[in-house]
Amino acid sequence: MLTVQYEKIEKIVTQDTFIVYYGVEDTMVRGRLLGVEDSQLLIGADRVSAKRIPIDEIITGISVEDYDQSFWKRQRIKYRHWRASLALGLSFEDGAIDKRKISPFLRLERLKKPTRYVLDFRYAFEDQKRANETSFFTTKDEFVGYILGEYDVNDQFFVFGRPAMDWDTPRDIDLRLYPAAGVGYRLFQKEQNFIHFPVGFGYVYENFDGFGTNSYFSLYFGIGGRHVFANGISLDADFLYMPSIAPFADDWLYRSFIDFTVPLFDPIALKLLLTNVNDDNPSPDVGNNKFTATMALSLEF
Repeated sequence: MLTVQYEKIEKIVTQDTFIVYYGVEDTMVRGRLLGVEDSQLLIGADRVSAKRIPIDEIITGISVEDYDQSFWKRQRIKYRHWRASLALGLSFEDGAIDKRKISPFLRLERLKKPTRYVLDFRYAFEDQKRANETSFFTTKDEFVGYILGEYDVNDQFFVFGRPAMDWDTPRDIDLRLYPAAGVGYRLFQKEQNFIHFPVGFGYVYENFDGFGTNSYFSLYFGIGGRHVFANGISLDADFLYMPSIAPFADDWLYRSFIDFTVPLFDPIALKLLLTNVNDDNPSPDVGNNKFTATMALSLEF
């Protein structure tokens, strides 16, 4: 692939028909590329009737031949503001101890300025039994999920809302709700890559098995980002810390999510999900910290 900056193009003409999307309304136009004049791309059947598109408004383009021949390219063009990942990890063990584990993962993301929406659900279930026993008992039943909405105030600052919930039966957590809202600063963003720092306020409600309920108002500190490498491997990271306001940090909630995605063949990828949980769990038998690593195959769109 040869990449040329627009301002250095003196002339461009194609015999094939192209589809070009441009502008804030995602307007689509198709035709032959007929040239560049006054920082505008000419596209159409001839120069007289050609549509003139400001180059800085062009979003993407593809030849009609490529568009018609590839189902996945058509879907990616049609839903180019969306990013979806569906992963499933399975594990079975048969021996002195029989184990069964399933770990589904779903993430949907829509990024179209000035908004960004994310839905992220992670679940894991495991049960086991000894070979001489007839019934399984649960060793893992945990869910972590959140919905994120962001609205850009300008190129650097945004406001956000983030309702979230989880449960972890073996750790005696029947339900935890922790919505948060605030403002964020985007340190860097270029195409798919970004780093940002959200801060704000939140509320935490916890229902423990055998230890009653607990709730508190909290601060919210976060770091999030994504980097897509040249070979297609992507890294997504999200960290949050929610300490209680009064007394400060007497209760707390910490979460970290680090996801590596390695493309295998379109649309299959290998996914490594790293999750760390730290909180003020009152149960003396389970502790405050829990780390989980999951390897799974995923569908990436």
